Amino acid sequence: MGKWSLLISVFLGLLAVTPARAEAPCRDDVVFLRGDWGSARFSVDVADTPEQRSRGLMFVESMPTMSGMLFVYDREQAVSFWMKNTLIPLDMIFAD
Repeated sequence: MGKWSLLISVFLGLLAVTPARAEAPCRDDVVFLRGDWGSARFSVDVADTPEQRSRGLMFVESMPTMSGMLFVYDREQAVSFWMKNTLIPLDMIFAD
């Protein structure tokens, strides 16, 4: 899976999001969501530098199902996103 083949900025935060199951090992490239609706596992690329966040998913031509990009910030802050040169449909979810 390519570095830019992911999304959800892979944006995570359904209203009912809760922590991953205790038995699931922590990994930087996997996000687990669980709520009243069930659970889901996403493979993610992490964008945690200004350069990675700026590039985001620009020029990505396809992305596997259940994949995304997680935009990580060091502190809570107002952020904005633009979709310049984004070739795939996006869903955005915000979480803390």
